[in-house]
Amino acid sequence: MTIDTATPNRNYPLPSGGNNLSHDVSRLIAALQAVDVDVAAILTALVQKAPLLNAALSGAPTAPTPGSTDNSTRIATTQWVRANFADFIGAAPAALDTIAELAAALQNNPDIITQILTSVGLKAPLASPALTGVPTAPTAAPGTNTTQVATTGFVKAAVDVVLGGVSAAFDTLSEIAAALATKANLAGGNAFTGPQSIAPGTAGIIGQNGSGAGAGLSIGTPNPATGAAAFISLNRTGAYAVNFGLDTDNKLKVGGWSMGAVAYEIVHMGNVATLLDTRYAAYRVTTISTAAPSGGANGDLWFQV
Repeated sequence: MTIDTATPNRNYPLPSGGNNLSHDVSRLIAALQAVDVDVAAILTALVQKAPLLNAALSGAPTAPTPGSTDNSTRIATTQWVRANFADFIGAAPAALDTIAELAAALQNNPDIITQILTSVGLKAPLASPALTGVPTAPTAAPGTNTTQVATTGFVKAAVDVVLGGVSAAFDTLSEIAAALATKANLAGGNAFTGPQSIAPGTAGIIGQNGSGAGAGLSIGTPNPATGAAAFISLNRTGAYAVNFGLDTDNKLKVGGWSMGAVAYEIVHMGNVATLLDTRYAAYRVTTISTAAPSGGANGDLWFQV
């Protein structure tokens, strides 16, 4: 009785001690043929495999994509590479998302950064710049009142407005101060050292009446709207003082101060007849003349001037 045994994996026929020789030889020949077929298939498959060392892959090999932060010897797939390049490029515009484009933008100049830093070092900061040389700026419009820089042109125009065409002899504060130092103090207390003159005025209390060599001195009331008297005061300090001027009834009078609350009308050619004391009322004629009287009657009054 023959015993037919086989290998457990590939089921190759095996000889058995109880079999006759011719039977087992036939089984061994069949086993070797099966092994030959399997070896040939393995060799054919091995030719299609890449070696572990310096593998030269072809076609479209694939591999698992590592995590985006992976930094190891694992194979980087196209998916991993594109994701990392997307992070690298970020929001860069299409015109600057390649090294060549960046180089062109930097003028292919390896020293461009150094040159830029040097140029920046020559610029003034926005906060508290210390400018040198002859810095310029746009001139603001007249009347501007903001934090805009004021140029010399703006300041000169503003000063010209303030000066209003004044002569060069009075266009600085020092010149005005020097001129005022030689003028009388309007508050009083002046010690005049020579003859004084009053310039013509058109609206002041004191002014020149008329024009030319024969012009006189005009004294006006301090407040014309109230109709107050216009007068001058004569004062001998500590001795006697009196007011003299045109009263509110348009008559020349003297009074006040040392004379008390009285005002006496001044006698002149225009009012002499009306101002005579009543004790002279009996006189028929009152004459004021530079010539000696001729004729006349009792009771005539004659003044020679």
